[in-house]
Amino acid sequence: MRHARSTALKADPPVARAMLDPAQLRRMVERHFRVYDARDESVRGQVVAHMFCIMFPPREFDARFEAFRAELRAVDRELLAFVRHEGGEDVLFVADRPPASPRRHRLHLTLFLATVVTTVMTGAMYWGGYRRPGDGFAWSVFWSPVDLFWGFVTFALPLMLILGIHELAHYVAARRHGLRATLPFFIPVPPPLMMFGTLGAFISLKDPLPDRRALFDVGASGPIAGFLVALPIILLGSYLTGAVGEPIPDLDRPMIGADLPFTVDDATPGKSALTFPSVQAGILGFTIRAPDDVDKDWSYTAKATIAFADGTVRTDTVTDQLSHGEASRQTLTLPANATSATLVVTWEDGLSRFGDPLLVTGLNRFFDNDGFLAHPTFFAGWVGLLVTGINLLPASQLDGGHVARAVFGERMKYVAWAAVAGLFYLAFQFQSWMLMAVLILFLGVQHPPPLNDRTDLGVTRKVLAGIVLLVFVLTFIPRPIIF
Repeated sequence: MRHARSTALKADPPVARAMLDPAQLRRMVERHFRVYDARDESVRGQVVAHMFCIMFPPREFDARFEAFRAELRAVDRELLAFVRHEGGEDVLFVADRPPASPRRHRLHLTLFLATVVTTVMTGAMYWGGYRRPGDGFAWSVFWSPVDLFWGFVTFALPLMLILGIHELAHYVAARRHGLRATLPFFIPVPPPLMMFGTLGAFISLKDPLPDRRALFDVGASGPIAGFLVALPIILLGSYLTGAVGEPIPDLDRPMIGADLPFTVDDATPGKSALTFPSVQAGILGFTIRAPDDVDKDWSYTAKATIAFADGTVRTDTVTDQLSHGEASRQTLTLPANATSATLVVTWEDGLSRFGDPLLVTGLNRFFDNDGFLAHPTFFAGWVGLLVTGINLLPASQLDGGHVARAVFGERMKYVAWAAVAGLFYLAFQFQSWMLMAVLILFLGVQHPPPLNDRTDLGVTRKVLAGIVLLVFVLTFIPRPIIF
């Protein structure tokens, strides 16, 4: 989730507003800091900020800065103060608070209701596929009262809870620090275009973040709250997967024959594994016949592995596309020192397969769900974990970028570039990570500093940072969709 933020000095100057008298402002600053230089920052001839070069005892900075901010707010709530370390100097800036945009409650409500509709439609699609797995997709699920009801109960409701609590936690954290923040903007996407029914949600901050503690609280609150909601949902979904026990259908299985005796393992849908325990030098032929009931071209991949007497192996792969009922004969050359061979045939059976985060991999030890279709509630929790893991990438203005900037300060740039490099590497397995990496590059890899970039997080927040890292490790999915 990315937060839109306002910056005080980069925008065009607002309509002229009488600021504090410079002499009065300097006296106020000197009550808290030693000032050895002062100047103004102007844009188009208009003063937009007063700058003071300050000195202070390092251990007293937080208390002095907060006391100055409190005094400044008491005099003029539309002024803000921030500190930058530039050229070996600590510079205190005082500038106008960015203007607030008008509230758009109707837009928030419209986007929320639209997202409810698109997630209910998506849930109806998953519920129909879950209860009637062999029938394929049918547009009628979008106006079937039964499918829409169960789509809402089993998918849309738990997913919207995860996303809503995630954004509500951001909002509450921002308000606790006195920041102006919008209500969540939900992003609806119709299910034919997006398999989740939504691209998530975000809030917009209308004030710069005052210090590292506020930056950390706003960034960490959403993922932690969303994870705490997603966890019981994924547990419930795992239980329902086994309790309902909807078996994975064995769809589009071909007929396979070979010239030599073999044993076959057909336990996994979309896959047949043939083992030839005894082979001899020559040509091994095998025939694959497409099912008669497929309504389009049927594709398969055959991977042969040959073991040799010296312990080495050789792998050959062939792919082909057949019409319904059509047969294809392939051959495999077996050298004289071959001792055994296996043939694994896989095909597209129309089922979607998803990678598991580390959390789900661990939970699988407690649930005997092998051979069953994932319940839609499980999938809602899975989407929640996926969103949490993506948001915690430590780059740009993602939640993870907020946390990383608060923890590492300026050194966060190394963490952010490492995250982008990792996404480019993962793109070799899942191409959508390339899009995510490019998006981060477009938005900016690094995170801007808060107004006060010197504040120490303290022990409690450092412990929470470790918890945030753990949540990222448990929820990030290197290969979300397995093709």
